[in-house]
Amino acid sequence: MPKCVLCASDLQSLGAANTTTPFWNVLHKFLAYPFKSSSLVLLVIVAVLCTQLSLSLVGLAIGFLILLISTRYAYAIIDEAAGGKTKPPGLSILFVVDEDKLFLKQIVVFIVMGAAVGVVSILESPFITFLATAFCTFALPASILILATDKSLVAAINPLVLSQLMMRLGIGYVVLYAFINILGSGPMVITNVVSGYVQQEYVLPVYALATVYFWFASAYMMGYTMLQYQEEIGYRADTDEDEGDQEETSQSEEVLRQVTILVVEGRFEEACDTLNIAVRKSPSDLLLQQRLNKILLAIGRSGELKRHSGKLIDRLVEMEMLALAVDVHENTLKCAPDFKLSAPEQLVKLARTYQDRSQYKHALALLADLTKRFPEYEDIGSAILQAARIYADQLNQPEKAIPLLRYILKSNKFDESSKKPANDLLRMLSR
Repeated sequence: MPKCVLCASDLQSLGAANTTTPFWNVLHKFLAYPFKSSSLVLLVIVAVLCTQLSLSLVGLAIGFLILLISTRYAYAIIDEAAGGKTKPPGLSILFVVDEDKLFLKQIVVFIVMGAAVGVVSILESPFITFLATAFCTFALPASILILATDKSLVAAINPLVLSQLMMRLGIGYVVLYAFINILGSGPMVITNVVSGYVQQEYVLPVYALATVYFWFASAYMMGYTMLQYQEEIGYRADTDEDEGDQEETSQSEEVLRQVTILVVEGRFEEACDTLNIAVRKSPSDLLLQQRLNKILLAIGRSGELKRHSGKLIDRLVEMEMLALAVDVHENTLKCAPDFKLSAPEQLVKLARTYQDRSQYKHALALLADLTKRFPEYEDIGSAILQAARIYADQLNQPEKAIPLLRYILKSNKFDESSKKPANDLLRMLSR
């Protein structure tokens, strides 16, 4: 157990709770999740199977198979997402014997909840029946979370356990429930839209495929929620994507302890050299990279800081850790004002993050740098439009937005995807 360098007491790990973005701020990730690697392959397999759905025995058997494999895989998604993983589990999980029998336990949960509502309805009290139905419906996501992480059927149907979990998650659970219901309506919406363009025999396969897609997205959202609220519910996770062996982790912790002692003693140069050696040995260790960046900033090694910040931001953007990337960028500029990002995609993503933080001058500076250094960037029209919107909507400076909008409209290198919103905004500002 690591010790505090000041009081020598044991340090308590916070896991990933203090670095996890609230799930309502990353909704796009949940919708994109089923299209990643293994889950995308499974969706393709499900799409093929869905074409064979029918009311025949074979068709019903295929439907049961789809239900079985999608439920098994969804529970694996919840479990891994709750453990901090951002990539879908491998398809090999489908070929491993389910010793926890989660599919059967889920069926039992539905039966027990249905039976509970049925028993209460015998009392012929509409109000009590309503309360029982509302509780079972509202508690269903909590039951799935408990079943996925604890594997306990008893806990998954215990009203006290379910209530305790929901109260610990608080408003977060209410938001989760609302979004799950919104995603749950997705298959019907898609089917209604598609039904007017496809033959009738394909409507059922489309509905089944959409259901599996939104089931996977909802599963990732539920697992991510467990990760976000791990401190409140007593669950600990590590967001490291790679499961390195314990020896390597211990070595990293030892290095960080040594560096902390050196920093407390004011030996910054030595701490920096120690970290440089450790980073060369473990280049994938993000904690070591972040600590090195902070020390380079503290001792003012601007040249080395710029090189290291560039590489660190590359990795953070690749991992979609944009808030941390913005922090590194902003701190680096304080020591090295001439620091430049290396790719237009980074400029766009960090500008958007700065804008979300209401740091509009930083966002505009990055967008201006983009248009100056990468004039041939394929989506530069959207970047100029974004700058115009910041001037018009956030800074209330239409006189600076209008020239940008007119430039988009007059230039031949922009298509309608940029010109139409630019024209709409220009007309609104010209009133």
